[in-house]
Amino acid sequence: QLSAHWQRTVEFLDVVITAWPDHKSANTIADPGQHRRLVTDLTTKSLTEQYGHRPVIAAGSTGTVPATARLLMAICALPGGAVVLPGFDPTLAPGPFRGIAKTDPHRFSHPQHAMVALLGKLDVAPDEVTELTGSEKNPPVARTAMIRAALTLPSHSARWPEVRTHLGNANIEAATAGLALIKAPTPDLEARAIAVAAGAALEAGKSVGIISADRALSRRICAELDRFGIEVDDSAGIPLAQSEAGRLLREVVQTAIGDFRPAALVALLDKAGIQLGAGRGPMARLLEKLELGALRGRFAGAGLAGIRALVVANLEQKLDHAPINYTNRDAAGLLDLLDRIEAAFAPLVAALAAVPIQIGPLGLALSRTLDALCEPGPDKPNPFWQGRTELADFLGVLARDHPLAPKLDRHHVVEALVGLMAAETVYPARPGPTKINIWGPIEARLQTADLMVLCGLNEGLWPPIADPGPFLNRQMHLDAGLAPPDRRSGLAAHDFEMASGNRSVLYSCSARIGASPADPSRLLQRLAAIVGKHNYEAMARRGAVWLTKAIAMDHVAAPVPAARPAPCPLAALRPRSLSFTEIETLIRDPYAIYAKYVLGLRALDDLDREPGPADRGSLVHDILSQFVLSGGDPLSADAPARLEKITVTALAAFNDTPHRRDIWLARIATIGADWLKWEKDRRQPVVRRHGEIKGRVTLNVAGQEFTLRGRADRIDEMADGTLEIIDFKTGGVPDKTTMRQFLAPQLPLEAVTAALGGFEGIPAASISAMEYVKLSFGPVALDSTPFPLDGLSSTEVADGHWRRASALIEALLNTADQPFHSHLLPNPKQRYAGDFDQLARVREWATLGDGEGEAE
Repeated sequence: QLSAHWQRTVEFLDVVITAWPDHKSANTIADPGQHRRLVTDLTTKSLTEQYGHRPVIAAGSTGTVPATARLLMAICALPGGAVVLPGFDPTLAPGPFRGIAKTDPHRFSHPQHAMVALLGKLDVAPDEVTELTGSEKNPPVARTAMIRAALTLPSHSARWPEVRTHLGNANIEAATAGLALIKAPTPDLEARAIAVAAGAALEAGKSVGIISADRALSRRICAELDRFGIEVDDSAGIPLAQSEAGRLLREVVQTAIGDFRPAALVALLDKAGIQLGAGRGPMARLLEKLELGALRGRFAGAGLAGIRALVVANLEQKLDHAPINYTNRDAAGLLDLLDRIEAAFAPLVAALAAVPIQIGPLGLALSRTLDALCEPGPDKPNPFWQGRTELADFLGVLARDHPLAPKLDRHHVVEALVGLMAAETVYPARPGPTKINIWGPIEARLQTADLMVLCGLNEGLWPPIADPGPFLNRQMHLDAGLAPPDRRSGLAAHDFEMASGNRSVLYSCSARIGASPADPSRLLQRLAAIVGKHNYEAMARRGAVWLTKAIAMDHVAAPVPAARPAPCPLAALRPRSLSFTEIETLIRDPYAIYAKYVLGLRALDDLDREPGPADRGSLVHDILSQFVLSGGDPLSADAPARLEKITVTALAAFNDTPHRRDIWLARIATIGADWLKWEKDRRQPVVRRHGEIKGRVTLNVAGQEFTLRGRADRIDEMADGTLEIIDFKTGGVPDKTTMRQFLAPQLPLEAVTAALGGFEGIPAASISAMEYVKLSFGPVALDSTPFPLDGLSSTEVADGHWRRASALIEALLNTADQPFHSHLLPNPKQRYAGDFDQLARVREWATLGDGEGEAE
């Protein structure tokens, strides 16, 4: 009677229906479910011989597992046996009892269904069940009737008005007096509000039981309680994959698979437990030297060999701009460290090289690698890792290499290990005496506390989604004798009913789960319908007290925006020399000059920084400069071949991947051809070309000496005896408005220096031209932009810029009168943060969108 789709599902599942049982039988093994059933059935058969007439009590189980139900039936049949049903309703009338037992289509979602079904197996009628008396902590009788009415079968919900009338408003108010509801906007605030409420109860000498079906929310609550220094007994533990040891395992595997990329390697070695037999102190000092002297701002290349090459290059002083230079002792220590790392990872690297990767050798290799990495230094105890014992046991199981173990490939090893660790749990050491406990819903059935908190009451969490799965629909579950998916909804409703029996109960839910909106649990919605709007709002007002306090924890008074930094150091501390480009920085962001020269700060480059546009732009500059410095003539016939040879040599030493080097070889060849053509089309003959030439000139500024310095891309001596100043740009070229406003002074200041003979090997001469030349791979390649003269000569324009610059130097650097403001005239076209923007806290005081103090 079913479609062909389901028949294909049966054929697909044949491996479970036929092959798996045959395999277990042939190998005399049992899966966990079968093993549990066998143990339970053996216990059932031995009850009489084991206990005889002694009392045997089974409490808290609803008997939903068939093997458990058989055990309860056997206990009930013992002379001294008793079964305590949690939260059973002995007042069920025959009609509702039959509906819950057999007839109602929604019976499985009723909180009493599991126990009614168990009574049917025990052949016990409801009136034969003895109701145990409660304690003084029990809520008013009306609470029990109200909760049970709220969770009744859907077909009976039409009688809620009659139930409310029968209970009476006074009784409903009394029943809800001990109930409160936290309606939080986010799970973070929900956890914080619960922590505040629990802390207040603890301060009042009360015990607190927190019931959560969401492990993520439980961890949030633990973290929030930790803010108060409150230890919590969280009996559920944490998954092994999320423990310290599990995270370490993932980082170790990712480091090996990533071929020891510096960012991953440094993050791993920075962990306190990684000692490699040297001790943490020496390890930390070596790691700092390795990071600063070799890895910052460098592309290390492949594997540990690439890092070794950088260490040797630093020792031989072949690394430009290295923050520290190695001594022979430094290099020896770092090379020894890299040898230790290679030896520790050797078993894992060998296991990962197999195709496919075998679980057994992988588990053994991981164990050996972790032991080597965590080997303590001399006279040091083994470092503690949360979950280290559980991880060792897990790796021991992997090392057995069962024949059914999956075969892996390198790209999925981490995901596979996380999946294999999913069933492993790390139970924290039990804290000292504590009155706050976190329980799961089933565990909480037989627990009580002065304040019971039911958290995570959102649809999809409590109750969970009734998903039948991809292979059987709900009716097919029933026809096959399997429990339908909505049985879990009934158990969740039962746990809700049990926990709501406490005298003081705090419910909580969130308006969002992750990035998605969330609805309150249907259990809360049913409760709201039975108690009425007035009482439900009163519950929410009582819960809002804790939410308000939670929000106030991180709330501050009206924030006072930080003032723009304006340090005013002594004149003797202010710099007396700046580069051509730093004059523009002095104009736009004086604070950056203060941070660099007065505070002596330098920005650290990223770890394992791959070459970017700026690096490739510098490479193009270097290639063209090398052509000029080597005596190449752009007009000669061998110029293209000579330029190509320089390009190949430069790219060979350029730290980048081979395929990107090939791409850039083609691009630079095109740029080089355009550059040679541009040289041939120059306005007048060039007598001599100077590339990447250093310049320095000391000038008098208001009676004090000031030195301009820097490096010019190109200065050409022309046939008419003048000089042309050229700046090649691989990025953006300043627009003419910026140049006219004295906000791009680099070329004019180079012209001032050249006119005074400040460049090496170039005699003083007048300036005939200043221009920017765009070097790019595209349709606007080698586009020339002359510096606007507006009817003046180049020398006059350069002198005008120097007068402006000297006035600024006099005001900011000669005396201690003027402060160094941050972002005084920021460049609106700059789309990246400056090196010192975070130090200057630009985002705290900058006004976005008005063109001043732009923080982007």
